Amino acid sequence: MNIRIGKISQWISPNFSFCLICNTTWKFVKNKSLNYEEYSGHFALCEKCYDDCSIDEKIYYYTQADYIKENKNFENYIIESILTDSGL
Repeated sequence: MNIRIGKISQWISPNFSFCLICNTTWKFVKNKSLNYEEYSGHFALCEKCYDDCSIDEKIYYYTQADYIKENKNFENYIIESILTDSGL
């Protein structure tokens, strides 16, 4: 399934994380992961919202987590990943 249904998805699947834009849980949409290790990634948005966002919006949403804000090197890596993924 890959359908954005919004906050109702959080009532249907309360133990799932969700996209920070459309509020749909990962049970219903595929997340857009920015990998920082082979099997580890950071995902703040679903693929559809990621594709709809500007680069500035992507950077904003992907750098909001406290564990990223606390580590400038990690924050810079995430920003670089977004820019690379956007073809810049």
